[in-house]
Amino acid sequence: MKIAIIGAGFGGMAAANDLRGALLQAVSHDLRTPLAGIKASISSLRQTAITRSPEQEAEFQRTLEEETDRPDALVENLPDVVARFDPRLRHLYVSPAVEGVTGRPAQGYVGKTNREMGMPAELVEAWDAALRRVFASGRGERLEFAIPAPDG
Repeated sequence: MKIAIIGAGFGGMAAANDLRGALLQAVSHDLRTPLAGIKASISSLRQTAITRSPEQEAEFQRTLEEETDRPDALVENLPDVVARFDPRLRHLYVSPAVEGVTGRPAQGYVGKTNREMGMPAELVEAWDAALRRVFASGRGERLEFAIPAPDG
């Protein structure tokens, strides 16, 4: 599955880009940390030569559960909109931040294209072209654009 990250901006782009870069660096670290914990716990559980108590097994399982929840919580709380698309350009996932940008709840996007969501035609064309390139090449792209806030 290929992922496209598309960002929306509202003026003050230089400052916003600096902040976004710092935030992405921090999030990137925070995403790697739980993955390392998950990998270590799985490796420990796979070692059959080691005898563990039921309490130790339960602790490994708790760690796995907690660590797998962390990346979701990070993405859910990002100030930027994060979206995932299928090859037919339908939304598979949209982060809750989209509601603050568009006034529409994230779940309303799932299964729909940007065109079906009523995005302006010129923006749909640019976005769809970028997504098609991502699916064709496997390389991420960045598309910045401005849209009016829900309150005008």
